[in-house]
Amino acid sequence: TSLGNLPKLIANAPTIYNNLRSGIHTNLTLKEIISLAWTVAQIPRENIKRSIIGPNETTRTFSPDGLDILLPDMDAVRAVRDQVFSTDSGVAPIATVYVSNPEELRQAENATVSVLNATTTAGLASQTSDYLKSNGINVTVTGNAQEKSDSTVIIDYTGKPYTVQYLVELLNIQPNSIYSRYDPNSETDIAILLGNDWAQNNTMP
Repeated sequence: TSLGNLPKLIANAPTIYNNLRSGIHTNLTLKEIISLAWTVAQIPRENIKRSIIGPNETTRTFSPDGLDILLPDMDAVRAVRDQVFSTDSGVAPIATVYVSNPEELRQAENATVSVLNATTTAGLASQTSDYLKSNGINVTVTGNAQEKSDSTVIIDYTGKPYTVQYLVELLNIQPNSIYSRYDPNSETDIAILLGNDWAQNNTMP
C-alpha cells in the first residue's frame, strides 16, 4: 500500500503474478489487479478497516495426530466480517437476524452430505446413509473412503455450521474429529468418514 514502492512492484507484477497464480483464484485480469492496487494505495490508512479472526472467534482443539487446530465460531466470524465490510451500523449474524431455531437454520443451509465407509464393515455407509436420510439429512453420495480410520471424521467444505453441529450430536463425533477445509469445488458440502468407533458403537436402530 506504499505509493513509493508501487512502481517497482508493478514493474515486477507479471513475474510475481506468475509465481503466485496457482494460489490465486480471481476473475480479474492482471491489468485490473494493477489498477485496483493503484486505487488501494491512494486510500488514507485511517480509512481502511482492519480486524482479525482470533481466539474470540475460534475454539482450540486437537487433530487425531495431536496437532493444534482452531475451529471457527461461524456466528462470531460473521460478526467480524460485518464490522469490516458493512457500510452502516453493522449486520447481525444470520442466526440472530432471521431465526433462532437451530433446526430451521440447518434446513436453510440445505447441505449435501457424502457418507464414506472408512472401515472393513460391509454395508456400513449404506446403512448409515439410510439412517441419516430418515433424520432429514440430504445424503447424495455413499461409498468407501480411500483410507481406513479408527475415528469417525466430519469435513466441512463449504461452511455449513448448523448441519455440522447436528451431525456431531447425532453421531456423537469428538471435537478433534471435525475439520473445516474450504473447497467450493467439492462434490458435497460435508463429508462423513465413518470410523471403527461408529462401526462398533453407533446409535442406529
